[in-house]
Amino acid sequence: MNQTPKGPQGPRRSPEQASAARREREALEQARQEEMARKMREAYEKAQKRSVSGMKKGGSVSSASKRADGCVTKGKTRGKFV
Repeated sequence: MNQTPKGPQGPRRSPEQASAARREREALEQARQEEMARKMREAYEKAQKRSVSGMKKGGSVSSASKRADGCVTKGKTRGKFV
């Protein structure tokens, strides 16, 4: 009976197989990190474009519009009695 010793997860690997598997895992992790960084850059650039275009649409606001309630604010307008 010439069987390879089994560990908790199956048969053992040779040192060459283990290092090849480790390099493959590291390459996959690096690719995943690069993809995440690319997506984050794209989202950031998209948000920047939205915020810049949003600032160009506005205009000056009158004082009544700033109060948002017109002449109801106390002391801002003078009523006339007839």
